[in-house]
Amino acid sequence: MDICPFASIGQFPRCVGFKRQPSAMQIVLNTVTGEFVTMKAEARTDGIPTHVGDGGLFMRGAHVAHDCRVANGILMADTATIASNTTLGISLSRAAHSAPADLSRLEWRRQKPMSNPQ
Repeated sequence: MDICPFASIGQFPRCVGFKRQPSAMQIVLNTVTGEFVTMKAEARTDGIPTHVGDGGLFMRGAHVAHDCRVANGILMADTATIASNTTLGISLSRAAHSAPADLSRLEWRRQKPMSNPQ
């Protein structure tokens, strides 16, 4: 894992109602973060940590909010943000200055090849 200076990884979430209970964050190996990247720990009490998968690249200023699930191979460009309780599927890219809403689920799905009409 390569964490650049000034990144904030696994800090307590900043959300209304969080009572400073024990919380966790899980980051798999081979993840690279740029400067000023923020990734917050879980805010729920169900014991499911914020999760960042393998081989992700989080560029300068990217933000992963509390209780998110980020799959392997995610690329988040400068200042891209994912809100709380969001799931990013495998091999997605988030463009710079983009932000999906809370409780979103973004997935990459391989399209089935069109059948050859006969």
